[in-house]
Amino acid sequence: MLKKNLLFYVVLFLIKTTSLFSQSLPNNCSGAPTFCGNTNFSISANGSGGDFTTLNNISNPTAASFPVTPATGSGCLMSGEINSNWFIINIQSNGNLQFSLAQGGGVQIGFYDWIMWPYNGASTCSQITANTLAPVRCCYNSSNSGGTGLAAVVPAGGNPANYGSPLNVLCGQKYIVCMSNYSGVSATVPLQFFGTASVSCLPIPNPLTVNNPSICLGSSATLTVSGLSGTTYTWVPPGSTGSSVAVSPIVTSTYTVNGLLGLCTSSATGVVTVNSTPTITASGPPSTVCANSSTTLSASGASTYTWFPGAIVGSVVSVSPSTSTTYTVIGSNGTCTSSAFVIVTVAPGPTVVTLASPTSICAGQSSFLLASGALSYTWQPGGANSPFITVTPTISTTYSVTGINSLGCTSTSTVAVSVLPTPILTITPASSTICTGGSINLSAAGATGYTWQPGGANTTTVTFSPLTSTTYTLYGSNGTCTSSLTSSVTVLSPPIVIATASSTNICKGSTATLTASGATSYTWNPGALTGSNVSVTPTINTIYTVIGSNGGCSSTAT
Repeated sequence: MLKKNLLFYVVLFLIKTTSLFSQSLPNNCSGAPTFCGNTNFSISANGSGGDFTTLNNISNPTAASFPVTPATGSGCLMSGEINSNWFIINIQSNGNLQFSLAQGGGVQIGFYDWIMWPYNGASTCSQITANTLAPVRCCYNSSNSGGTGLAAVVPAGGNPANYGSPLNVLCGQKYIVCMSNYSGVSATVPLQFFGTASVSCLPIPNPLTVNNPSICLGSSATLTVSGLSGTTYTWVPPGSTGSSVAVSPIVTSTYTVNGLLGLCTSSATGVVTVNSTPTITASGPPSTVCANSSTTLSASGASTYTWFPGAIVGSVVSVSPSTSTTYTVIGSNGTCTSSAFVIVTVAPGPTVVTLASPTSICAGQSSFLLASGALSYTWQPGGANSPFITVTPTISTTYSVTGINSLGCTSTSTVAVSVLPTPILTITPASSTICTGGSINLSAAGATGYTWQPGGANTTTVTFSPLTSTTYTLYGSNGTCTSSLTSSVTVLSPPIVIATASSTNICKGSTATLTASGATSYTWNPGALTGSNVSVTPTINTIYTVIGSNGGCSSTAT
């Protein structure tokens, strides 16, 4: 106290005039203006408003009950309200509040003690006067230079003993400050704010944005709001909280979201547009249909249609179900879709059973085919309309039969008839000619087993000596099928050759004529003379033999 009294007289010589751009502040709580940012204000020996007394431990506590800057101080405003200057600080965003009085652009020429309380309107002054409202920060200056206030880092030239720690504040909060011009000087005091919290008198910003989705009737939409970090949200309707909300309106509806950031509120609206859905009508066949037969499905009530299963597009489509099927059509009006369904009942076709007897045949044989299970039948190939047919295929063939039941539905069954290969026989020689009393060797090939008739021989090669022309039949088998082949043996009779001589006794050197008949060609020996008449001039008694041939057989005469 003694230090401040001594300095008081010094600073009287350093009094500055009030700036033309600064304002004078009231000396009572009720008239305090609101500061909206950095500013200058003028002070003087303006007396006090008498709003509070010295060290009452509530509105102006002692150091023992409240942390006072400097820590060595006895209390907030030890001398109470002296030449007081009142002002209100308006917080616009969350953060820490830091400020300086008489630092930077101005020069502190006196002791600027100060005390700060939360401000809640006009009742705040009454609470201070009644000593019922505790302050949040205060500073009893220990020096009269370098400024005073709240700072995390003391400004250049400042005295740490004149600065308190920053105050964490919320958007919308207000604080009222009483600065005591202890020295009674007249000066311009610069007030500067430099914390992370902003100080402003502008309306609280409304940065909330909400999407405006469109949905189809019966669907849900998600409304999402974006705003400043730390904002909490409440939606009306439905009263839920969070940055997103799911809604399912049945008509186009407007939703309001209220944001709370600290004590500041803001709001925004989002519109959910509800689009109508088409009413789809689907129709199908009036009665049952046969499996795999074509039937028509129709839909109306929309602009485009897609049918499932199949993903078939169109208002009228053709389907061929094999079993009873539920078809769903999805119709779109360009914005929304809805669906309908139609059931196509498929009548069963007959169960056609087929039988072949036998199933394997040899070429030239027949098989008996039988079908059952239907009312009428059609066989292919051939087109026969009977439940049973006899077939004689030349190659292996699969026969199909289509049966029709009482509902007019058809089913097809197949049966296979295999034609087994028959042996291809050869006889060597294929035909022959022998003379009476002669024989012939016949050889077979092309099978694995053989039987010759007549005779019943079972060898590959046989020898026959027929008395008359005979046709021999060869039966060959490959183990499954048999075939036959014939060979003709022609038996020729030899000619009856008659030989005569014009004279059987001749003189040496004379000539005799030999004549033969009964054949078609003749050869005379000795001499190898040919012809039916030959002349001979033997020198000795000679017997001439003629061989006569009829083209196949021969005989002799002398």
